[in-house]
Amino acid sequence: MRKITCISIIAAAGLVAVQAADLVPVATGNNVDTLVAGRTDLALATGGATAFASTAISGYEADLAIDGILNEDANPWIPLDGNTTGTDYLAVDFNQAVSLEGLVISGRFPDRSAGTYTFQYTTDASPITADSHWTDLGSYSWQGGAVMPRTAFAFAAVANATGIRIVTKSAAGLGDNIQEFEAYPPITTPPSIVTQPQGATVMEGDIVSLTVSATGAQGFQWRKDGVDIAGATGSTYTILDAKLSDAGSYQAVATNSLGSATSSAAVLAVTPAPTYASYKDAVMADQPIHYYPLDETNGTVAADLGSQNSGGGTYTGGITLGRDSVTPGMGKAAFFDGLDGTFVDLGLFHPGNSVTLEAWVNMASDASATYKAIVARWDGSYEMDTTGTDVGNLVIHNDSNAFGLVQTAKPLVRGQWYHIVSVFANGVLTIYLNGEQGTSQEIGGVLQDLGLNTPDRVLIGATRTGIFGWRGLITQVTIYDKGLTPGQIRAHYRAALPSAGPELTIEKAVLVTWPSFPPGYVLQGAPGLEEPANWNPITNNITSEGGINKAAVPAASGNNFFRLVKP
Repeated sequence: MRKITCISIIAAAGLVAVQAADLVPVATGNNVDTLVAGRTDLALATGGATAFASTAISGYEADLAIDGILNEDANPWIPLDGNTTGTDYLAVDFNQAVSLEGLVISGRFPDRSAGTYTFQYTTDASPITADSHWTDLGSYSWQGGAVMPRTAFAFAAVANATGIRIVTKSAAGLGDNIQEFEAYPPITTPPSIVTQPQGATVMEGDIVSLTVSATGAQGFQWRKDGVDIAGATGSTYTILDAKLSDAGSYQAVATNSLGSATSSAAVLAVTPAPTYASYKDAVMADQPIHYYPLDETNGTVAADLGSQNSGGGTYTGGITLGRDSVTPGMGKAAFFDGLDGTFVDLGLFHPGNSVTLEAWVNMASDASATYKAIVARWDGSYEMDTTGTDVGNLVIHNDSNAFGLVQTAKPLVRGQWYHIVSVFANGVLTIYLNGEQGTSQEIGGVLQDLGLNTPDRVLIGATRTGIFGWRGLITQVTIYDKGLTPGQIRAHYRAALPSAGPELTIEKAVLVTWPSFPPGYVLQGAPGLEEPANWNPITNNITSEGGINKAAVPAASGNNFFRLVKP
């Protein structure tokens, strides 16, 4: 269910009018519209065009397609099972000779779009015949469990094309499913800006997206204060963590082979993020509905400092209180043993349409290799946890029971403290680890609420009936009835950092070395040689490099003499 996706371009041989290397993705998502804007869709919009397919592709009806996209209730264009030979195809006969310079393709279902798709064109007068000659443009390979996004390709113009087709080859024996396949002619005019980028005032640490749209654009270049921004070549320019130095005037230059157009200036202002005297002050400033520091040293009640406090939570099962927290200024933490039935029961409540979950966690080195819940609502509306590979997760169900899942950019390292925050607001899920944004997903709607008549209690450290328990430390669990902004989340994280960096400690040590071969010898040390000498094994800080073992023995250890013994 959780897979990593990638896009690659595979070169094709035997080209006549265009190089396969020219066939590379130039845009996805909304950028597709800018690439094809102002062009007629040759595949289906040209009068008299006819779609046809190989005999293995059944159920295709051209009249079900509207502007290259099947009606919602129609079958996918290419429902092929196990097409590993790459011989089945979907094609369009233009019924005339045209110039061809662009393609758009998209998938239909998750887990069914993986495969390789070879694009071909023909100049034959009758491309629909079985003996038509087709020339490769190149191949596009999509791998992964997500729906292939709308993806556009631009290439050197092909003259006198009478037809276009896509030949499919499944990567894993699955049926390839294509929803959209369109062909476009060359552009005929320079680009023209349609939608200007809009300026904004944001807080330090926020995410900023500047967007421009232009008809006929084949590429973009963003500029800040008149200077090109390296790598900013899409119709959207995003700053993931706004700095004060990002303030300035931004413009986008849209280009194609016939010219360019420059957008108006969008002025970005960045205000300093707030600073707080303590982590608690940072949390309370953003008005949580529930805030459980979990810093008790005894008792069974977890205090709730939020605005909707209804008596706090109940420590249940194997929880050890009063453990060291992230920093001394953050009080104490609670250790959860990870066994079924260990959790903090927060009772029955629902945050509303939106939710933000925030906590500090430290996973034990011997925690299970399965899902480990941090905060969860039993009816399945939300759960923040880690996977069997220790990646942070947010799972959401909206009011239509649509499922959403986002993950942290990096796994958690066991034995280290992490600030983990999950947000669902305005139909979008996002997750952060130590202020760094992970993946994001839009599912729409509002947070699911099955009502208080269902077993919908909220638990810290477990989910459902008290299973998938967390093993390790948890502290500072906070729940909000709104979505915190990236700037607020990063301000909270910074509030937990010490005002000064860690102190560096230097002590004298003796470096002891010996050959690593023959193996099996143990290093021992003693303070003196008076009989009987007190020899102790030295096992820490031993490394091996170039056939030599090395041990740095602190002078404070009291070892003045060393020997090697073989047990």
